[in-house]
This record gives sequence, structure tokens and C-alpha cells, in this order.
Amino acid sequence: MPQKALPVVLVDDEADLLFATSLLLGSHGIGPVVTLQEAQALLPHLEEQRAGMILLDLYMPKVGGLELLPRLVQDHPEVPVVVMTAAQDVETAVACMREGAFDYLVKPVEESRLVSAVRRALEVRSLRDQLGTLRASLLARRLRNPDAFADIVTGNRRMESIFQYLEAIADSPRAGADHRRDRHW
Repeated sequence: MPQKALPVVLVDDEADLLFATSLLLGSHGIGPVVTLQEAQALLPHLEEQRAGMILLDLYMPKVGGLELLPRLVQDHPEVPVVVMTAAQDVETAVACMREGAFDYLVKPVEESRLVSAVRRALEVRSLRDQLGTLRASLLARRLRNPDAFADIVTGNRRMESIFQYLEAIADSPRAGADHRRDRHW
């Protein structure tokens, strides 16, 4: 059963930009999208809901993205943060990347660049999740669904490891896809 996509969280004080970005991402098949107009709402939101990635404006009233970025990276290291700002300052971009930003985009952002950055961040998140699942599955040394392998009788530890590996990769988004190439028999 495929997993539900984790939402993209957009954080910006400009309502029009949130709306336009949500529509753009949706038109490219990226979603769901959650929009937050106040930066101080982001941390409480992440305590309640998981996120696939965060698109964060740097300069907002009250709490800015520059203040939030180190906390996000510390408290939610699995969630890639893409900074999107009007600041074309190289020093700010370097500081954000040093703090752990996944990418840095300058407004106005070209549509293809924005979509590409969001897709890459979501892919990295997915790979991190898959790696964590695989690691946990292999370290657990037990099957989550032993009935799936009940017809195969074995006491061989290597075979059991293969079963664990199969369970781990079965949850990956590509597991159900047909990846056969043209074969010449």
C-alpha cells in the first residue's frame, strides 16, 4: 500500500505568494501543500504534523526565517528546508547554507527552478525515510509481516535477512511501479 505524501509547508507573510505557489506546485502534481502566513506557527505545526519539506521566507514580521532555520535543522533534521527570499545577498545565502538550508532561492523565483528545488527536497526526504526504515528493519532482526513468507520454510538467517530486505523495499514509492525494460528473449 503506497504511503500518503507528506505535505510541503510554505511559510511566508505574503498571502498572494502563498496562494500562487500552492497553485503552481499543485499544477505540477506536488502536494498536499500547507500554507502558514506567520513564522511562529511553524514549530507548533511541526509538533502536530509531519512535513515533507519546508519552503521558508527569511524576512517576516515577529519571527523571521533566519531565526527559525537553526531551530528547524536542530529539531527536525529529517525535513529539508528551502529558503526563498528577496535578499540577493551572497553572505546571507552562505549563512543559510551553513545553518543547514537545503537550497536558497531568490524571489521572484523562476517556476521551473522552484518546482525542481521542491522535488529534489522531497526526494531527499523520501530517501532519508526509506533509509531509516531499511536500517530499522534490518536491525530489528524480525519480520513485520511473517505471514507473507509463511509458505517458505527456512531457518537460514541469510534467507530471513532477504525477507526483511523485501519488506523494507516493499514500502518504497517505486516498489509498485513497473520498471521492466525491453527484454530480448
